[in-house]
Amino acid sequence: SGSATGTGSGGSGASSGSGASAGSGSSGDTGGACPAGSEGCPCLPQDACDGDLECSNGACVPPGMVWVPPGPFLMGCDVGSDPDCDDFEAPQQTVELSGFAIDRTEVTQAAYAACMDDGACTPHAATSMQCMYLFAFDPVGTPNRPMACVTWEQAAAYCAWAGKALPTEAQWEKAARGTDGRRYPWEDAPPPSCDNTVLKPDGMQIGCDTGDVMDVGQKPNGASPYGALDMLGNVSEWIADYSGPYPVPMPADPVGPDMGTTRVVRGGNFAISADHPSLRTAARDVSYPDYNGRGHGFRCADQPVGSPVDARPHRAGRPAGRHRRPMCAAGGAGAW
Repeated sequence: SGSATGTGSGGSGASSGSGASAGSGSSGDTGGACPAGSEGCPCLPQDACDGDLECSNGACVPPGMVWVPPGPFLMGCDVGSDPDCDDFEAPQQTVELSGFAIDRTEVTQAAYAACMDDGACTPHAATSMQCMYLFAFDPVGTPNRPMACVTWEQAAAYCAWAGKALPTEAQWEKAARGTDGRRYPWEDAPPPSCDNTVLKPDGMQIGCDTGDVMDVGQKPNGASPYGALDMLGNVSEWIADYSGPYPVPMPADPVGPDMGTTRVVRGGNFAISADHPSLRTAARDVSYPDYNGRGHGFRCADQPVGSPVDARPHRAGRPAGRHRRPMCAAGGAGAW
């Protein structure tokens, strides 16, 4: 993992520092540098993006993020073919989604500390026993550990400070599994293990026998098709959406119910076993938004200004600043 100033996902220079690839570039020849925001600008990994943007999967995106191209993907699961599929996760259906970028890793302690230093984030909640006695917030000593013990509001506040937002369920799931409905980010097999996921192995301590979470980005074999890391295990992740049954058919760029009492949580965490149903890309868990747990973290997402998801009400108060600059996307342009 990277240094304290280059880890996590966020503004003020805090970007993902796991060292993993941001995803493969698109094929073809762009003729050299790829100016962000130009029409139909498919950048290649060796191309230079404007400013501090990076080329990821054919688009110039803010540092520490990966681009998820627009288009349909399979969301949900099929109770007939997946023995772990819950009715709450069904049915499996094709969903159209605009292109967006998502943090390559979970937000780190160092990145969250930068938000606190800026006065936009509050100290982690310590109302649960595990957060009072088992969670160590040490952005100097453990800068690359995922931030945890934050409520939904605290996670959303960080993302707003970074000029982003918590991902929708659809965004998170496509970033985790790609378009083909795979069970895990890497394929339908092999199953989760400490080779690809931070979890609790049989007969060993939690966190792959470390007794805790691990630095972000330590399991490159668990990367999603777009290069997102730790989509399963390590810490589960707060999602923007209220929880509720999936509508059928699912609209394009779904944003979840308008109201509710619980928020969706995705990805499982470091304290569950390899065969736990939560360690699937389609798995849905829920938590009360004021819950804080040692296994609850988050990552942020963003999309071109003016897109359907960009107009979500809870994004209206975001700052005008961080990383809100032009970008290019394979197959079309967008103002980032």
